[in-house]
Amino acid sequence: MVQRVANGAARACAGCGLPIASGSAYVYDGGAGMAYHSDHGPDASPFLDGSPSLGDFVNPAGRGIVLDEAVAREAPCIGYELRGRGAGADLVFAKGIDGPLSDDQVAQYCDDIRIRDVSPEQLQRLTDFRESAELCSTEVEATAPGGERLEPYLSCMSRELRERGQPF
Repeated sequence: MVQRVANGAARACAGCGLPIASGSAYVYDGGAGMAYHSDHGPDASPFLDGSPSLGDFVNPAGRGIVLDEAVAREAPCIGYELRGRGAGADLVFAKGIDGPLSDDQVAQYCDDIRIRDVSPEQLQRLTDFRESAELCSTEVEATAPGGERLEPYLSCMSRELRERGQPF
């Protein structure tokens, strides 16, 4: 059942251990007495969206860790358009928050998102990673049984990224 954290209430996610922000939606497992961020629960995939992707390795918790809320609210956010110019910020950061922000955090902390260009080297790294991830997902889904795919996936990613001249 999805509920909202009451203002001033403290609750930590049983899945990732991070705090569930005041006013945020969460999933409550009444039988176990545990709360989870609304985007995952006790039976959710450990990956952000289906098969492993760039987001799983950039930010496995799916949200930034707020270190200084006052700084996060004051400073402008920095965004990167990974899908091309004009597509909107796909990856957003803010001072006072460690790691990329979730969509909820962007709405909460970012009145102003300053878009920065991705360098050609960064774009090539992202392209190589995406292509390797797609190839490895297809390869591993066809050869490894469910629940035993992480190690073959990571081995495939290591091989594919090395072949493309990227560190892994």
